Amino acid sequence: MGYHIVILAGGSGTRLWPLSRKRIPKHLLPIHPAGITLLSSTVMRVRPLGAEIAVITAASQVEACREALREDGVDAQGIRFIVEPDARGTGPALGLAMAHIARDDPEAIVSSVHADHYIDDDDAYCDAVVNAARVAQQGGLATVGVVPTGPATGFGYISCGKEVSLPDMPEHSMLPLRKGLAVFQAEHFIEKPSHEAAAALLASGHVLWNTGLFAWKLSTFQKALFDADERIAGTVADVAALQREGRDEEAREAYQKLVPVAVDPLIMERATNLSVVEAAFHWSDMGSWSDLRSIWEQVGRSDAAGNIITGDGLVHDATGCFVHASGGRFVAVIGADDVVVIDMEDAVLVLSSEHAQKVKHIVERLQQDRREELL
Repeated sequence: MGYHIVILAGGSGTRLWPLSRKRIPKHLLPIHPAGITLLSSTVMRVRPLGAEIAVITAASQVEACREALREDGVDAQGIRFIVEPDARGTGPALGLAMAHIARDDPEAIVSSVHADHYIDDDDAYCDAVVNAARVAQQGGLATVGVVPTGPATGFGYISCGKEVSLPDMPEHSMLPLRKGLAVFQAEHFIEKPSHEAAAALLASGHVLWNTGLFAWKLSTFQKALFDADERIAGTVADVAALQREGRDEEAREAYQKLVPVAVDPLIMERATNLSVVEAAFHWSDMGSWSDLRSIWEQVGRSDAAGNIITGDGLVHDATGCFVHASGGRFVAVIGADDVVVIDMEDAVLVLSSEHAQKVKHIVERLQQDRREELL
């Protein structure tokens, strides 16, 4: 029995288009304030926990992930790369990862984390991740929720029930000793509410932001997956076996037949044995240009007017602007507050910061129009 951390490195980060593309998704962009990729920052954050680390990513991204780690000075030795044959959501992806890990360590304790999140306190993050694993070690499912700082509409929420006791650390536990945190029964999930609904949630009860950080005993997860969808459970087991035999094309064909689904609705939202660890670190999924601007402003990347400029640009008589000029042109903004301008060689995006979550609609339109060269 060992402790494993699986890093989900999938998706394309459509809300950071046109900087983020299929070939260079969000976790491979050097947008962390330290100038490194979010993937590298994640590996560096969890490595002190002493767990076996696996990265699950698309076949087309494996070498890019390795290269990003090398460029950021992160030693990739000992990191296992699990290939998802096609994008089918975090449910099948984690099922596939568990099928691979089960062959070597069927009694594993597993934490699932994301490669594309920004965290301002690595110690507090690791405390929360290990506390969730400590709860899961007793046979249930666990997640991490962050104390909300306001009625955000870009995050999901978890409603908390009664507080439960943090289990004692078993003798000779493979988990590192970390600071204990409060743990509650998770009652239900609320998906990205409106501003009014989010404000009502904060006023009405004990809710936490859903970080998507989970933990479980491998056997518990596999049973939950089988109970939720026998077809997915059987397919990921078959795909893992085919991959081990080098039959990658057959594995891809089998995996592509699955319907994409996130692990939250597939397993977590229907679980009756789910606990939530309450954490207070600053967390962002870096899911929009306004999120990125906010993080960079917090670490001192903005000027006196709150403007952030990367590349050859200038902002005059305006505040709160974010300008990214990498298209070989000079970019100027005058008299327009809270504007985002992203200038790439093949595309230019201009939007008001309040509409940052709507960039995905542009990507959807490009997909409908088959503008693959821009995706």
